[in-house]
Amino acid sequence: MATVLEDLSQIRYVCEWETIPAYCLGLPHERERVFIIAYADGLFYRQQPTPWTDQIGNQITQVRLSHEDRSFEPGIREVASGIPVGVAKGIKGNYNARRAYGLSCSPRQAAIAWKQIDYLWHLLSSQEA
Repeated sequence: MATVLEDLSQIRYVCEWETIPAYCLGLPHERERVFIIAYADGLFYRQQPTPWTDQIGNQITQVRLSHEDRSFEPGIREVASGIPVGVAKGIKGNYNARRAYGLSCSPRQAAIAWKQIDYLWHLLSSQEA
């Protein structure tokens, strides 16, 4: 991690990183994933972004409280838009797919990083307007 952050810094990137535990998002496991968001130093010249550490608590709360229901198929979850997330249980030969999904980050964890990217994009867009 230190090497990655140092290398990005040497090529003049500003880096923010957060460890996002799945259990903080209402998921039943302790899987933690580290997300790094980097952007060119000097990209934000009018207004400096609010640090991710100051925003992540609200972002986690928003995602944790977002609407999610079980679908009719065991092992499949649907998010608010109705798109299934996961790998169905009981399908012959899908052990590797289920294992790969289980070892990846959950969509809720990725949503936190996406919220920060979206925030930065909107901030940059307002600078260019």
